[in-house]
Amino acid sequence: MSQTTSTSKPQALSVSQMLHLMRLEVDRALQHDYPITCLMLGLDGFKDEAEQGLVRQIMPELFKHLKGLTMANEVRGLGLTKESVIVAVFPHKDPQAIYGLSEVLVDRVRALVVPIPGAEQGITISIGLGHNMHPDPTTFELLLQEAETGLNLAQAAGGDRCVQWKEVEDELDSLREELDSQIREISAKQQALDDGDVAFEERWSANLVDSVLGLFTAESEQSPGVLRLKKGVIDLIADELLRLQESSTVRQFADQRSKIDTLERRISKLTGHLSSTEDKLRRLATMKSIDGGVASIYESVQGLGLDDDNAEQKRGMLTTIFEANLALRAESAEAT
Repeated sequence: MSQTTSTSKPQALSVSQMLHLMRLEVDRALQHDYPITCLMLGLDGFKDEAEQGLVRQIMPELFKHLKGLTMANEVRGLGLTKESVIVAVFPHKDPQAIYGLSEVLVDRVRALVVPIPGAEQGITISIGLGHNMHPDPTTFELLLQEAETGLNLAQAAGGDRCVQWKEVEDELDSLREELDSQIREISAKQQALDDGDVAFEERWSANLVDSVLGLFTAESEQSPGVLRLKKGVIDLIADELLRLQESSTVRQFADQRSKIDTLERRISKLTGHLSSTEDKLRRLATMKSIDGGVASIYESVQGLGLDDDNAEQKRGMLTTIFEANLALRAESAEAT
């Protein structure tokens, strides 16, 4: 792997010339449809202006380690160092193979110790990778952007690691799809809750998950770490809720809840019967307060009710009929 530095010798290729060769290599890979991977390596820490001289000493040493590792594994490519980063492209190799070599390099650098004035210090690196083995459109500039994004993510996560941004992006898309699916399911349960079709424990579960989602929604930062945490928390809650719902305690609680619902329905039904009975008793009590003569007997036999229309007229007619019957009986008795 050839190299140039920002302080390269006159016979060496300049940064712009090396970048031009890298672009041509990427264009050929895209034209002939073979894999090519872009690597961007950065030194962790050493951000102070006073440490930049030390960085310029370390970066060429890191490039030598990268070159030695790739050549030992028969991997050919183009690379350059520029200030605090190393950029390289590796054609004709599967991106996962380059990722594996990058992890090896991270491990090796971790064991290095560099001389610091008055002391010695260990160093770590972060590596970002981009490749063309995905369906999205690719150019040299886009590969550089993918590698740089991976490097930034690796350093933001604490450094000392490799990140393939495209794989992270695909993972985030998958996480978003899963979270969207879970949110839709929760929304459906919430709607069922509003419609009164959800059991008590499902109602409680839906409200709990909905509350947790609300906490994450309120978080303005939606970084990969936040999304992974969100997915992990939702998965954990879902598993625990399932385990809880399957436990004997919850089943007993659900049984008790069912019994309570049954008793409530029975009480409601008995209350209705009681109201009807009380109404009948009131009517009987009213009937007993009427004249205890013969008319009251016919009131029961004829089905005469106090709330019937023309009740008084009917009572008078029954009295007249009874008295006429008595008179007829008396006349009949005299005739015999």
